[in-house]
Amino acid sequence: MLAYRPMDEATVSSLGHSLYAVRDVLACPRCKVGIGSLVAAAPNGQCSVCGAPYRSLPHGWELLPPRSSTSSSLWSVWDHLQGNGVAMYGADPERNLSVGPREDARLFAQFSELGGQVLDMGCGPQEWPSYFDPHAVDTLFVGIDPLVGQAPGRYARIRALAEYCPFVDNAFDRVLLATTLDHFVNPVAALREAARVLKPPGFISVWLGHKRTDAPPPPVSSPVYASLRVPDGGQDLFHIKRLTSLDALQLFAAAGLVVTTAEEVRVDEYRTNYFFRLAEQRL
Repeated sequence: MLAYRPMDEATVSSLGHSLYAVRDVLACPRCKVGIGSLVAAAPNGQCSVCGAPYRSLPHGWELLPPRSSTSSSLWSVWDHLQGNGVAMYGADPERNLSVGPREDARLFAQFSELGGQVLDMGCGPQEWPSYFDPHAVDTLFVGIDPLVGQAPGRYARIRALAEYCPFVDNAFDRVLLATTLDHFVNPVAALREAARVLKPPGFISVWLGHKRTDAPPPPVSSPVYASLRVPDGGQDLFHIKRLTSLDALQLFAAAGLVVTTAEEVRVDEYRTNYFFRLAEQRL
């Protein structure tokens, strides 16, 4: 559940879009019951149905599932990988976050045709992802990520997990997964949650970046990189498992989703970006 706190006009203005607009579509991350009236009444508390806790943060709210839901060994691997990511976000944000002018981000934004209410699953800690531009006038952006809440952003962000998405059904016109699918513990669960909160006739937009295993390392890298460790159970410093486009198609099918449009954008001989639009499979 999400804590709602009245904010002064300057704070609301700095977000670009008011956090107030998020309240009515909030749901408990565990049982999915709508909690709009509860968050309007108390900044901290628990779900009245299942008891899942929620709390306010300096710049948003925390709506994580109970710790027992993320206590497996695989979640421990993910937690270590998150720590590696945080280290590199601070040391080398341009190479590890979608910030500043980027042609790949612009192409994904165009592919996604951003408008209406847009949810970014795994938005990252940056104030404003590069792949939000261009977008239609009056687009409302909302992001979820386990790393947000302590620092300000330019849009509404909630500390949450994609596998336990804290919104009611049929809440968003677009759901974005921008280079995040291969960072989830349970990608199929995240995709099913994306489909659940998607409002017809909207679509899920996925950006999958693929790098060949024989790709050379960058000529210069941050010294922080050399200090990081791959945990047991991780494929590399940042992924439990890197995904190919075929892997992604299999995950989409397992989640009951079909690809309606796809684009392949070659970056160089070693790297390729894949863009997918997804819809629920209709029987």
